[in-house]
Amino acid sequence: MDLRTALIEAIYAHPAEDPPRLVFADWLLEQGDPRGELIALQYARRAARPPIAASRREAELLEDGQRTWLEGLDAVCDGVQFERGFLARGVVRADSAALLGTASNPAWSTVETLVVQHRVGTARDTAAAALLPRLRGLRAVRVEGQLGVSGAWIEVLAPMLARLENVTLVLPGLRMRLKRQPFGGPMRLYVQLDRAWFGVAKRATDELFELLDALPPNDIANVEVADPRRHAKLTCRELRQLHALLHRFVRLERVRLPR
Repeated sequence: MDLRTALIEAIYAHPAEDPPRLVFADWLLEQGDPRGELIALQYARRAARPPIAASRREAELLEDGQRTWLEGLDAVCDGVQFERGFLARGVVRADSAALLGTASNPAWSTVETLVVQHRVGTARDTAAAALLPRLRGLRAVRVEGQLGVSGAWIEVLAPMLARLENVTLVLPGLRMRLKRQPFGGPMRLYVQLDRAWFGVAKRATDELFELLDALPPNDIANVEVADPRRHAKLTCRELRQLHALLHRFVRLERVRLPR
């Protein structure tokens, strides 16, 4: 194994740590490799607001080298963002056949935020569901899809919730966000239930109930259900069902429902 490969493998093995990346950057700069400059610029940006010239130079480096540095993921990953010299954010299609073929690519290890666009099929059978457990640096997931997928995606994500900081589901008439509280505390669940969507009001409410039933019972401390447009008033029957589901959460401290 050559030195470059060993340095990159150290980064993939410990994607959250800075020392392996800084050592790699120093070595690259010694070799005259522009990726070393990119890593140095992006670390400097994290420490202080960069001058305009540094931002322009970073953009130039990414334009020239990004496709190479994606290491084969450019065919399946859009909306990419690099941080500390490596892929940190991307957008994938859940049903992409090509995506499954990249699941063993170690370049996924540094991804911290993944956006999954789910259009057809069941969540458990998608390529994205098979990929997610392999992303050891993953901290945030956003799923954009249709009604009927939220419960299945929560089941897919459940084994990873302990290490995730944010989970967002965006569906017609329903938006859900799970956010980890500071210092590894339990999660806060915020739901926007928009019953003004024509033809999806009841389906969105049923989706909310399915979602609550799928969430792990020991990791939710706060629940808030809201509708900025004030169309989310629940019926007595729906409120009873909602309260029954909320009783599952053994660490629940606070609940706020639409009035």
